[in-house]
Order: sequence, then structure tokens, then C-alpha cells
Amino acid sequence: MAHFGDLRSASGPEHAITAAPQLPPPEECVDPLAEATLGEMSIVEQVEYRTAEPVGFMHGSPSGVPRGEFWMRLRGDREPDLLSLAFLVDAAAPIVLELGETAAPTLELTTHLRDRPTSAWLACRVETRHVTKGFHEEDFEIWDATGRLVAQSRQLAMFA
Repeated sequence: MAHFGDLRSASGPEHAITAAPQLPPPEECVDPLAEATLGEMSIVEQVEYRTAEPVGFMHGSPSGVPRGEFWMRLRGDREPDLLSLAFLVDAAAPIVLELGETAAPTLELTTHLRDRPTSAWLACRVETRHVTKGFHEEDFEIWDATGRLVAQSRQLAMFA
């Protein structure tokens, strides 16, 4: 199911309860894939990531905390647009890998496109708060460099 509208003509009140992740600039961050041993993943041919700290599960040491903040951008010279945001909300490894799990296929994904991004590097926040009988949710937010929320998603997934 899809619902379409025109973000350029959208108007109304705005109120943000949360703010964009507070991350060092991407050039001061770590490329989490530089030394990770993840096997073959075609997604890394399309997307670059930067984290303030190395990512535990990528180095065989899951943190036990299914929450992360990082930068993400499309590889090459492509600027993100609304279509790419729908892809990017699911372009990071499942954060439940920080619990020591090895796979978490998506059962359902809902995406909300909030605004057009104004920067190539996008600040992201991902979190899982509940794991029940092998099922979990994953909430994902994408913010542009101006601090505007441009996309968010929620997915239901399970442990494989």
C-alpha cells in the first residue's frame, strides 16, 4: 500500500520531540567496513557508512545494546532523493546483531518520507527496544545536515 502527496506544498505545525544524532563530522569518523569481516554484501557497493566508534558486531564483539547512530550516504556522486530514502531506511545491518544474533529477516516495513534531504551525508539513528519470542521491531530515523528529519521507518523482523 502506498500513499502519495507533494512535500513541496505540505504545510502545518511542526514540533520535534527528538533531535538529530550528535555525531562528529563524517571525515572524523570511522569507516566501520574498512576492517570488518562481513563476507560478501552487495549493499556496500551502493552505500558508505561512518561511525564515531567501531561497531561491535562487525568485529566479533557485540555490545549487547541494540542502538546505533552513524552517517550514511550513497556511493559516487548521487545525491539522495525521496526514492533513495526509501532504500536507505533498510540499508544498514540489523541493529539486533549487537545482541549477538546473526540474521534478522524483515517481515514488514513501513516507511515515512518527511522531507527532501539537503545533504549527501545523512545522520541516522536506529534502535530496537523489544525482543519477544524471536520477533523484534527496528525503528530507523534519517536526518539531513540541517537537522531535519527526512525519513523514518519501523520494521518487524525475526531471528533467523
